[in-house]
Formats: sequence, structure tokens, C-alpha cells
Amino acid sequence: MVLTLAYATLRIGEAAGLRRTDLDVEAGTLRVASSVVEVGGKLIEGPPKTAAGRRTMTMPASVMGELEDHLARHAGPTHVFCASQGGLLRPDTWRSLVWHPAVRKAGLRPLRTHDLKHTGVALMAAAGVDPSEISRRAGHSSVAFTYDRYGHLFPEVDKAAGAKLDGLRAHAISTGSGTKVACPAESAEGLPRVQAAGLPEGSGRLACEGLGFCTADALQGGSRC
Repeated sequence: MVLTLAYATLRIGEAAGLRRTDLDVEAGTLRVASSVVEVGGKLIEGPPKTAAGRRTMTMPASVMGELEDHLARHAGPTHVFCASQGGLLRPDTWRSLVWHPAVRKAGLRPLRTHDLKHTGVALMAAAGVDPSEISRRAGHSSVAFTYDRYGHLFPEVDKAAGAKLDGLRAHAISTGSGTKVACPAESAEGLPRVQAAGLPEGSGRLACEGLGFCTADALQGGSRC
């Protein structure tokens, strides 16, 4: 269950609601279609609280192998993770009887079960997974939320963007093609776009007029196209 919480970036209620039918061992996929919450001492199973929470993801083959073994040896008749008597798993009971003793023994207090979801996001970021895919797999409402919460984990994304732009410009300069950017020949006022932007008259003007585009280096250098 610990591996599933981390590598599938699940909330504990989602793990408790995971059914056998949500696992496709041959395809290697896991579907999040329900969640278990405790209200007034009673366990209630229902769909995830948001549309983004309903998701399907391909699991690492090694983790799916562990899940396949778990299905054969420990899972209940309906649910993947169940109580000792076979019913719905009560998250608070699992925390008390399994999670907290394991955390104490490993010297990792005060690690929470929800920290496993954070760990899963961090692992994907370290592996270079696209932030939009991380957001989808984690069940976040938007990529913006993922960036707000985990933006510090993506410094390489910014570095990679700078490197790609540098490579694009270097190629454009070496081939003499320039870096094409959209540039309508005239502004709404009928002036050349570069002049309307407040740039010196003639800087890149010939590149704009009649062609419908200009180059970033033309605007900077005045004559490159």
C-alpha cells in the first residue's frame, strides 16, 4: 500500500477505495474511481470529490508486479486493500496499526501518509515528467495548482527552456534564417508594426512590410532577416 500511495500519488481514501476492477495488470494501469471517507464513525465510499480526481495512469512495471502479488495473496474479494476481516479499510485504523509503528521504527517521525503523495510528485519531477502529466496523475485541479504547490521541484524545466531557446537562436544565426516571430505588416494605426512599438524607424521594417513576419534579430540589429 505504501508503494501504491507514493507511485500512484494517491490520497489514503483513494487507496482504500481501490477495487480489483480498477487494476489492469496486463495493461499495467491503475484507475482511481472511488474514495473512502469516514463521517460520524461510518465509512462512506463514493466517487472522488472532483472530476480531476477520476484518473487512470500507467504504473511502473515493478510496482504493478508488487500489486499483482498482493492481489493473489492479500486483497479482499472486492477491494485491493481491505480490513483484516475483509471489509472496507478504515484509514485511521491503518494509520494507527500500520503506518505510525512503521514510521517510528524507521526513525521518520512525524511523516504523514499524505507525505507519500508529495513524495510521488517529487519523484516524477526528478524523473523529468512533464508538469501537466504530473498534475493529471496527482488529480490536481489544474497545472497552476501543481506549480503553486510544487514549483520549487521544477528548476530544471526553466533551465531546459533557456537551453532550448539558446539552441534555436544559435541555429537561426548559423543558417542566416533568423528567428521568425509573428509580426503583421501594419498596426491598427496603419504604421509599420515595429514603428508602432516605439522602435527606431527602419529597424526591421523591411522584414515586416509585405512579408507578414519579422525576425527577433532583425529588430535587434536593424538589418538581419
